[in-house]
Amino acid sequence: MNLQQHIVEDIKQHELTHQEEGRDWGEWARRITVRRIFPNYRRGKGLRVSRDGLHFLKKLYDSYEISINSKKPVKTRDIVLLEKHLDYPYYVTDRILILFSERDTVDFKLYGGDFIAWCEAKRYYE
Repeated sequence: MNLQQHIVEDIKQHELTHQEEGRDWGEWARRITVRRIFPNYRRGKGLRVSRDGLHFLKKLYDSYEISINSKKPVKTRDIVLLEKHLDYPYYVTDRILILFSERDTVDFKLYGGDFIAWCEAKRYYE
């Protein structure tokens, strides 16, 4: 079982133990899929979390938010770098990066939380 599948099973277990009265658990569990949580999932890869996935993961795991203070938008090539260099799930928009790994967060903090500087440094060393 890969990391994404393990996380989805954790979410299902958490939701089962905290389910609302009267909810049809079977139908609800079928809606929680790897692709719903990780929209870029492909053959065991793809750690970008969807908005729904962010909601679920924040309930279960510690999260660390980094503001993206750049006037430049986050580009596809930046997201590819995240996929290449991060080992744990992340959520990214043009304004924030939310990480679920303390180690990855420290790496970003070494760049003063500057997402664009982190990306440029990673590209330099490729």
